[in-house]
Amino acid sequence: MHSFDIIIVGGGIVGSAAALLLAQNEDLSIGLIDSVATHPTWDPHQYDSRVSAISFASQNIFEKISVWESINNKRVSPYKKMFVWDEKGSGKIHFDCRDVQKSSLGFIIEDSLMKNSLLEIINASLNISVLSPIHLQSINVTNDKVLLTTNNNETFSADLLIGADGANSFVREQAGIEIKTWEYHQTAIVTTVETEKSHESTAWQRFLKTGPLAFLPLEDPNFSSIVWSCEPTFAKKILELHDNDFKIQLCDAFENMLGPILSATKRLHFPLRMRHAKNYVLPKIALVGDAAHTIHPLLGQGVNMGLADALCLSNIINSAFKSKRDFTNIHTLRKYERERRTNNFNLLASADIITNLFSNDVPVASGFRNFALDFCNGIPILKNAFAQYAMGN
Repeated sequence: MHSFDIIIVGGGIVGSAAALLLAQNEDLSIGLIDSVATHPTWDPHQYDSRVSAISFASQNIFEKISVWESINNKRVSPYKKMFVWDEKGSGKIHFDCRDVQKSSLGFIIEDSLMKNSLLEIINASLNISVLSPIHLQSINVTNDKVLLTTNNNETFSADLLIGADGANSFVREQAGIEIKTWEYHQTAIVTTVETEKSHESTAWQRFLKTGPLAFLPLEDPNFSSIVWSCEPTFAKKILELHDNDFKIQLCDAFENMLGPILSATKRLHFPLRMRHAKNYVLPKIALVGDAAHTIHPLLGQGVNMGLADALCLSNIINSAFKSKRDFTNIHTLRKYERERRTNNFNLLASADIITNLFSNDVPVASGFRNFALDFCNGIPILKNAFAQYAMGN
């Protein structure tokens, strides 16, 4: 049997960051389990289709675990402006980093790049053991330990188990934690495109009646990452288009803001749904990231929420450990749940309201959203408050 103080299931961005945050306490032994071989590769010669918008708060977390320098040395795309407009009417709002005395509003970073950089630091850590590929068969909680059994009857034990294993979390399922789910009735299509005009370090988002379309700026001024969230029937048609027809359709949907689409990589897609766990913690078990909640990509907050979970939980665990208190105790773990569940619920609710309001062709809704965009754009204090919130300040 392999024994650890803490086992984290899920070696993605959030799980890896959680491991490094906890490993700052050198007295803790940490096992990081993943179902796939943990050798994330990043190709400097082409862009990963999956990217995330990283806030300044998340940058601070990466700096805390000494991974930001590695990320920044590879490829980071700061965005200095944001422009949002509606398909119906003339409503629009724009943000500029200069208005909030910042060098940028945030960063667009490839997921594979972040995973690769995190693993570099993890491999140099003396108290983190990476265990992969491991396929778990069962999880059992006793009075003293959490026992994990693999499909080949290998056994692991821990004082605390952290589920960072994504939206379809095995840890959450085995723990019997209920989850509230509702469909957005949208499919997200992601790809990388090259445009004739420069993106001008601007994150662009247009609200269509079928769902939001975002162009996220990459390091090369003529390359952007696309997230097109739309109704499943429409998404199916878009996915079936030949490349040239897709580029024309995409350019038209974007009102030709950056000129013709010159190239596009393979289109990936995934269904969008909101999930929120009824409980983030049970005795000796805690959930972080997508295992606890998933959010619509239009706010660009999914990874940021997960990293904030990891920071909060690690602070509570390390504080309890240093005070010689039981960090697996449900009363200790609920401090994490109280703080993060409320914050995450507010973001999930905001995303749901915005999604329903802006993916709606009803004339009253269309009129209101155009008014709301123009109203906020015309009041600098209100607009800057939104910008500060989005930056994680």
